[in-house]
Amino acid sequence: MKATEDTNATAHEVAIAGSFNRWDSESTRMVHVGRGRWLRVVFVAPRRFEYRLIVDGCCTADHPATRPVRYPSASRRH
Repeated sequence: MKATEDTNATAHEVAIAGSFNRWDSESTRMVHVGRGRWLRVVFVAPRRFEYRLIVDGCCTADHPATRPVRYPSASRRH
């Protein structure tokens, strides 16, 4: 299990796309919990995985992440 939180006071929609969901930002949307905070708990196997936050359709980095990853092109996503 991994809890992910983002703070973005101006966002209308935040999602997570990563290797755990085949980079599908539509399947893992975060929930706005107030005051610009977004939260999502994702159940994943205990292993390394890569992900990016998608804020209002734009790919962004998760700032606490230890290593940045590149968001795959549409041709590589399934």
